Amino acid sequence: MAELIPITINDREHQAPLGARLIDVITEITGEEIPRFCYHRDLPVVGSCRMCQVEIEAPAPGNVLRKALAISCRTSVQRGMQVWTQSPAAQNARRGVLEFLLKDHPLDCPICDKAGECPLQDYTYREGQSEGRSHDPRRKRRKRVSLGDVIVLDQERCVLCSRCVRFFPAVEGREQLQVLDIANRSVIGTFDDRPLTGNYQGNLADICPVGALTLRKFRFQARVWNTRPMPSTCTRCSRGCAIQVDAYRGRVVRIRPRYDAEVNKSWMCDVGRFTFDDWNLPGRLATGIQATAGGATDLGVDGGAQCAGQWLAEAGAAALLVGSPCLTQEEGQALLELARGLGTDAHFLAPEPGAGDGVLYTGDPAPNRRGLTDLGLTPMSPEDLRRHLSGAGASLLAGEKILHFLHGLDPGSGDVAVPATNAGPRSIVIDTHPREGFGLCLPARSAVEKGGTVRNVQGLDRRLRPVLPAPPGVPDGVALLARIATAAARHGALVG
Repeated sequence: MAELIPITINDREHQAPLGARLIDVITEITGEEIPRFCYHRDLPVVGSCRMCQVEIEAPAPGNVLRKALAISCRTSVQRGMQVWTQSPAAQNARRGVLEFLLKDHPLDCPICDKAGECPLQDYTYREGQSEGRSHDPRRKRRKRVSLGDVIVLDQERCVLCSRCVRFFPAVEGREQLQVLDIANRSVIGTFDDRPLTGNYQGNLADICPVGALTLRKFRFQARVWNTRPMPSTCTRCSRGCAIQVDAYRGRVVRIRPRYDAEVNKSWMCDVGRFTFDDWNLPGRLATGIQATAGGATDLGVDGGAQCAGQWLAEAGAAALLVGSPCLTQEEGQALLELARGLGTDAHFLAPEPGAGDGVLYTGDPAPNRRGLTDLGLTPMSPEDLRRHLSGAGASLLAGEKILHFLHGLDPGSGDVAVPATNAGPRSIVIDTHPREGFGLCLPARSAVEKGGTVRNVQGLDRRLRPVLPAPPGVPDGVALLARIATAAARHGALVG
C-alpha cells in the first residue's frame, strides 16, 4: 500500500498515493478528466501526444520551487506538489496541441462512426479551440484501408497516438501494427500490408480516440447517440467479461468491453464482441405449443406451464430435469427447487471445454458452469443426455441454447435451426424458438432480455441486465419455472 501524502490540486489539498500517476490521481480525487490521446491506463505510457499538460509547482534540486508545464501521464505524485489543471498556461498548451492536430484532421464528423463519443470533438469544444490559423491544404492520406476482416483504417483521421501499436505487444504479446515512415509522412500500418489476425482486433476500435480504426461490422449501422447502452456480462465463455451492449431499434448492434479490474480490465475477445446475431433472429416462440397427432396446439404460457407441471408430477422421481449452462444463478435455483419438489435431481448440460487463447477467452462455452455446480446441479454431458432423454418418464430441458449444446453446435452462431430431437412424447423444452421432437415447447428469454447472476471461472459473481424487452408474453425464466413447480405440486398431491 503506497504512502498517502498531501497534494494540492487547484488550490485544494488532498491525500494521494506517493508515486502514483498524476493523470489518474486527478481524475480519481476531483472527478475531472484530464484530456488525453496517447494515454490509456492499461497500456504502456509513452507521453507522445502532449495533450494532458497541467501546470505544476514542486521542489527541485537545491530546495527551490520550480513551476512549469508537465504531461500528467508521466508525472508521479511527490511531496510538496501543487497542481493547476485549468491555469492559463495549461489551457493554452492544450489548445496549441489541438490546433496542431486539427490542422490536418478531416472535417467528416457527420459521417464518422466515432461522432458522439470522440474525445477530439469533446476536447475541442471544451478547451475552446474553435479555429485554426493555417491556410495550407490538409495532407492526403489513404481512406478505407482494410486491415483484415475486422478493422477498417482511415489514415487521414489518425493522430498517431500509438495506442493501437502498443496494444498488441501489451495484451497479446506480439507486434502487428507499427508507425511507418518518418516525420510528416508517418502513418499507422501493418508489416508488408499483412492483414491483422487474432481474437482481440476489435479492441482497436475501442481504444482509437478519433475514429481512425473502425469496426467493419458496425460501420454506418447506427449513430451512437441513438443507441441504448446497457452494462451487462458476456456469456460466450466462462470468463464473464464486463461488457456494454448497445441496442438500436430493438436490435443489438454493438458490444464493447466495460472496465473490470478483476476480470477483463479494458478488453474483450472478438468471440464475445461479434457473436450477437442470434439475439436478433426473428421467429421467436412466445407461447406454449403442444405437439399433438393433429398438429400443434397453442396452450398459452399458463396452459403450457400447467401441462408441464402435470407431466413432471406424474413422472415424479423418474423425471429428467436438465438446465442450459446459460441459466443464471436465480434460474438454476428455481430448477433445483422444482427437482426437489419432484424428488429427483437437477442437472445442467456441461459441454466439453475447448482450448482457450491464453488471454481472456477460456474456450469453455458454458458461461455459468461454476455457478450451477456451486448451486448443487449435477453436470451432465451431451452424450449422457442423449442416452437418457428418450427413455425418461418425462423430461424438461430448460434454457437458451440448450439444444445447440446438446447437438454440438456453436451457441454463438446466427443460425436458429437445430436438428430435430427424439425426446419422447412427454418431453418439455424451454427455448427461444420452436423446436421439433418435443411434446411441449415453452418460451425462454435470451441473455440480453433477462437479469440475473452468473459466476465466472474465477468464482466471481457478475450481473446480467436486460438490454432488449422480451417478446410480449415471454415470462422471466424464474417465474416460468415457479409456475411449473406450482402446477407440479398441485398435480402431485392428486397423484399421491
